[in-house]
Amino acid sequence: MTTSAQRQRDLMYRLLVESVTDCAIYMLGPDGRVMNWNVGAERAKGYRAEEIVGQHYARFYTEPDRLAGIPERNLCLTLEAGRFQDEGWRVRKDGTAFWAEVVLQSVHDANGQHVGFAKITRDCTERRHATALAAVKDRLDLAVVNLAQGLCLLDANQRVLLTNERLRELLDLQAEDVAEGADFQALVRAAHPSLDIGRCLDLAGRSVVPACLDADLGGRTLSVVMRGIEAGGWVVTFEDVTERRYTEAAVRFMAANDALTRLPNRDSFNRHLEKVLSVLPIAERCALLHLDLDRFKAVNDVYGHATGDALLREVAARIGGALESGEAAFRIGVDEFAVVMPMRDGIEPALERAAQLSEAIGRPFVFGVEIGRIGASIGIAIAPDMGVTASDIARKAGMALYQAKRDGRGCSRLYGDSLGRSAWRRRSVEVQLSRALEEREFELHYQAIVGGLTGALAGFEVLLRWSPPNGATMRPDEFIPIAEDMGIMPVLGGWILETACREASTWPRPLTVSVNVSPTQLREANFVEQVRAVLGATGLDAHRLELEITETAMIEDRARTLATLQRLREMGVLIALDDFGTGYSSLSFLQDFPLTRIKIDRSFVSALETSRKAAAIVRDVAGLARNLGLSVTAEGVETQAQLKRLVEEGCSEIQGYFIGRPEPREIMAARLGRAPRGAKEPAARPALALAL
Repeated sequence: MTTSAQRQRDLMYRLLVESVTDCAIYMLGPDGRVMNWNVGAERAKGYRAEEIVGQHYARFYTEPDRLAGIPERNLCLTLEAGRFQDEGWRVRKDGTAFWAEVVLQSVHDANGQHVGFAKITRDCTERRHATALAAVKDRLDLAVVNLAQGLCLLDANQRVLLTNERLRELLDLQAEDVAEGADFQALVRAAHPSLDIGRCLDLAGRSVVPACLDADLGGRTLSVVMRGIEAGGWVVTFEDVTERRYTEAAVRFMAANDALTRLPNRDSFNRHLEKVLSVLPIAERCALLHLDLDRFKAVNDVYGHATGDALLREVAARIGGALESGEAAFRIGVDEFAVVMPMRDGIEPALERAAQLSEAIGRPFVFGVEIGRIGASIGIAIAPDMGVTASDIARKAGMALYQAKRDGRGCSRLYGDSLGRSAWRRRSVEVQLSRALEEREFELHYQAIVGGLTGALAGFEVLLRWSPPNGATMRPDEFIPIAEDMGIMPVLGGWILETACREASTWPRPLTVSVNVSPTQLREANFVEQVRAVLGATGLDAHRLELEITETAMIEDRARTLATLQRLREMGVLIALDDFGTGYSSLSFLQDFPLTRIKIDRSFVSALETSRKAAAIVRDVAGLARNLGLSVTAEGVETQAQLKRLVEEGCSEIQGYFIGRPEPREIMAARLGRAPRGAKEPAARPALALAL
């Protein structure tokens, strides 16, 4: 090709490139500086040729790209591969960004020497936006179609602009029903008259805050949410929330009600009582009845927890059946219930309701077998006479309940000032007991037990005594139940056991020492090991220690108690059943438990001279014990006549004031070897010469 032809070709090529207006076409030197500039480049990037020729092409990149070294990297990639293509944001002279499609081509001369780069840049911003918009629309369409909620877009006239398939499915509508332009409120009203869309529209108005309502559509619950659009119109969503509402209602019910009896629970009781008292009219009253079942634990232990649960459900039903309109019942504890009843005049309605509840609960219960009667103790407090706050009324009803239990159970008591004083006295005793335990203010007294026929001393029963520093005498039957409630009997009982065993180990003769064990002690997991440790520490032979337990202790957790007593007997410890005949299921205890002695309660002994039935009971118990190989001790012997009769009936051992009163350790020790009162027997009955 001639030089002239070459120049002509180059000119035509340059004119062609410079005439292109929709693309930026220009050359870069090997170092990336701009060598020429066409019209398309000026239009795309805003620079004139004189402004940009000689400048590095990196100025077209965004600041982050420049800092990352992308312009230089792209030139290297082009030089290596010969060609490089990319898309990305580029910057015009005025600082605006545009989306560019870029092609870089490595340029070499006839000798193959690299002389620079050809660069073509096309502004694709509009195409990118259109592509992105189409993608968004596709995703939006997909989302609308697959929404779990029904969707409807309404214009300012409540006409349909857009719906999805889920909406038509939830409202049981056809596609033609909700075609664009349809009157949405009218078509919904025609299909579902109970669904008040108009009300929801009124609530929504033009606010961006959504209006919500639940609609019942033939057993299904739809949640309707409507939000106004600022430019006019509404977005309405429908969701089937039937299961959710059912679950929410179940959770609310469980939070407010007892799962077993279905009665409202303690939290509901507190809220209800507070609400009732807060709106109580001046001329009206409100009574709170606090009920506690009397022998429920024995039912659980003897018949099992399934029967106990059935009994509680039946009790709840009986309480509910005794109430009138406006009265409410609650389960507030394991075997505790409460009744709140508004009243107009006096206190008689509360007393009458308590009597009705007592009668209802007192009827026999039959669950496969007849359990018998359990009964309930009831405490009553009345507002505003006895308090105006829920906590005050509840506390005073609890005091009245405590008094009902102390008065023999199965009765109701109304709170009064005397109960308030009783509660303060109890609290005072609790404080004193706590101090007494720390200061060791207790002491042990010893009451003799002798052979019925021989009068020979067999041993002593250890009895706890306490004289507070204030000088007031406190009977054991007053402070021991309080100590049990406080939970200090295991500690106090442990001290009694160790002190008694240590004292007995010093006696000159191998007499038996009898120690009463409380139900709480017996429930201690390590009670057997405690006994073993005490015997080891004091050196007392196990067969000289007799533990006296009550039927109540045996009823509570029967299986554990049986296992505990069996382990104690294996050690050689003697087991006596105290107050026999006054408790529950005594004969089953004789059969199942490893007893060595029965102690006949003083109530039968005191009636020996006046009651043929008492005499018959003593005779039968003595005979039964003899046949079972058990010893029998009669408690509470106070007269010569009682002693004579008990010996005739076969009681092997005797205990009571006639033999000797409980005495402090010092006096008991001094008297060892001397005869008590009972030794002065007539010569005609030498067998009854009772000698210590």
